[in-house]
Amino acid sequence: MDNPTEKRKKPIYYILSNFQGKFTEDYPSGTQEDWDGGFISYTGEYVLLIRIDSFNTLAEEGLFGRINKKILNDLQCDRVKVCLLLQEGGSHDSVLNKVIYEFLQKEFLKFNIKESNIVYTDNNFILETEFKKHYPESKIKVVSHNWQLWRYVDCQTGVLTEEDLLKTKDTIRDKHFLSYNRSPHLHRCVAGLEMFRNKLYKKGIVSFPSDFDGIEDNQFSLQEGIDMFYNEEDYDKKLINKFRKDLPWMADVDTIFSSENIWDSVIIQTSFLKTYFSFVVGSVFDSYHDNEPYSVFMSEKIYKPITNFHPFLYLSNMGTLEILKELGFKTFHPFIDESYDREPDKLKRLNMVIDELNRLCEMELSELHELYWSMSDILIYNQRIYYNEVFSIAENRIEDVLKIVME
Repeated sequence: MDNPTEKRKKPIYYILSNFQGKFTEDYPSGTQEDWDGGFISYTGEYVLLIRIDSFNTLAEEGLFGRINKKILNDLQCDRVKVCLLLQEGGSHDSVLNKVIYEFLQKEFLKFNIKESNIVYTDNNFILETEFKKHYPESKIKVVSHNWQLWRYVDCQTGVLTEEDLLKTKDTIRDKHFLSYNRSPHLHRCVAGLEMFRNKLYKKGIVSFPSDFDGIEDNQFSLQEGIDMFYNEEDYDKKLINKFRKDLPWMADVDTIFSSENIWDSVIIQTSFLKTYFSFVVGSVFDSYHDNEPYSVFMSEKIYKPITNFHPFLYLSNMGTLEILKELGFKTFHPFIDESYDREPDKLKRLNMVIDELNRLCEMELSELHELYWSMSDILIYNQRIYYNEVFSIAENRIEDVLKIVME
């Protein structure tokens, strides 16, 4: 979460962990001057920032028992504020998860660490309200950093301009929709199956990987993933076998499934100019239950259509469109039926989104062209509001996190 800020009040010691929960880097930042002559002899206050790729695997490895003994002693002497930072995060892989929360409580007790010296931050937009709701007695400070919203602008390339958009006003586009599906989450496998079942993928620029093929780390089983989603064995097996044989679906370039994860920052302009809307399948997709923690997590997948003049259907958690509106964006009701955003049951929400995808794909391209341009004011507004207001909101949010950590 590197970002230019005002001079920090305390030096920061970094520990970076990988997805397997291993510490990959462990170092004091800055110069010896920042540490009054060096970290080893330093007796002042400082921040221990632990960047976490996966809290679940980190919990399996343990946490405070593995850190430098000086840092642990400083923690116990109340000289250290700990910032636990997940750049993503959600209800399952975060401090909202009861297993992880209880793991931290045991760690605090075992190593005599004050809970009030812990700050936790991730990209869940409703983190604070959910944490307060489910752990009202906790002294951990939690705050959402909205880093994904800020990061998208920081690394993106090739975004369309209003001038680019207006040049296409009299041109009927080639396809109905755009849908990138690089990582095969369970709900993404189901969405791909539904696009195949209804032959919708033929009306779009769509990507989806092959299972048990390509990069070793990306190998997966369509059947197992869809079975897990529906909690049913051999769900629609014949259709899934046909779906498998049709894969992979390639969208714009043949490197979309490469091991180098640069795809999130790449914009292929022609994809947006050749299609009328995006079908965005988000990273999280759960049912809402009042007695369980929940998340609204958004990555670059939704910021791409917002900044490239695309209306969208968004297959994600309940309330995600509502958060977008709270940020200042406009969505597309009544042009697009967005009642799915209020549906707590994930299966019903999925069917509502697929029904709307079917409806839009049944339109003639000329009809969809008229619908698209009737929404053009919203599309232009959303791009402007992103760059002029929402990006700075996200940047300021990161500053707020740093201030809390530095208290």
